[in-house]
Amino acid sequence: MSTTNASNFPAMWENDKSIIVSYYNETINANNLLLFNIIRDHLEEFKPVYPLVEFILCRIETIFELIQHDKLWDAEIILRAIIESFVKFSYISFASNDEKNIRLNEFWNELEEINLLKISDQAKLNLKYTQDSEIHKISYSPLIMPEDIENKLREKWPRKKRQEIESKWSFTNIVKEISAKFKGTPLEIWELATHSYRICSHIAHGDETGLAIIAERNSRTQDEQNRAFCGHFIRLVDDCLCYAVMTGLSSMDFLNLKDKRGLFKDLMKKDEQINEIIEKYINKVFEDVDYDKYRSRPA
Repeated sequence: MSTTNASNFPAMWENDKSIIVSYYNETINANNLLLFNIIRDHLEEFKPVYPLVEFILCRIETIFELIQHDKLWDAEIILRAIIESFVKFSYISFASNDEKNIRLNEFWNELEEINLLKISDQAKLNLKYTQDSEIHKISYSPLIMPEDIENKLREKWPRKKRQEIESKWSFTNIVKEISAKFKGTPLEIWELATHSYRICSHIAHGDETGLAIIAERNSRTQDEQNRAFCGHFIRLVDDCLCYAVMTGLSSMDFLNLKDKRGLFKDLMKKDEQINEIIEKYINKVFEDVDYDKYRSRPA
């Protein structure tokens, strides 16, 4: 179990942490206010993607709540949902108008039909093993589609066709397609999102690598843990700001309001005070060549 807690940190961290949280909160709020003021004038046009934007911004709020209680690893799990949702949102937003409509239909309708088939199959399986339980019947029976509707969907979505659409909308394939589209431009760095997503996924899945990442942190000396914790904390709040701003940028792409993108980019410029504070903590332990070699493993 990690021994990192508030009492282990020098007094300056609590003061700096308060300044950091306030700065990022205010900047993200400014981003969201700007975004929703623009959306308000384009509500009907923006309606197809509004739930995605709302989901991303609400999850950012959740990360702030978690990290202020020192739940950084739990925040990584939520970050995974933000990254995946943002990538799908941008995949829609970057498309031409004709392709945009195709992708919206795939996202909201075609993938839903495929998922309904999966849910129905799983509900049948669950009832097979819990057929004597009235509670489980009440829970799972409504998830089973009427036979006629299910047959139509199975005819419409044979296995190969389902796999094709699911593959198209997989995180890895979307990132590759977007990166290839913008090859030679700054947006080619989209592939960097794959690294963060992979780390978040290991934590979320609780696999060997995810457990080892946490164990490595806990194996360090208290001073190293503290420095790693502070850098990790700052990276998470900075990720939140980045994804909030990029959501604003992608929203402008969706609405074809390219002239307003600069308003969001300006929010990424940090003032001298916050840069000085961040420099005290960031990129210390993470420069260690052994950081990813996991000094210890769970017994």
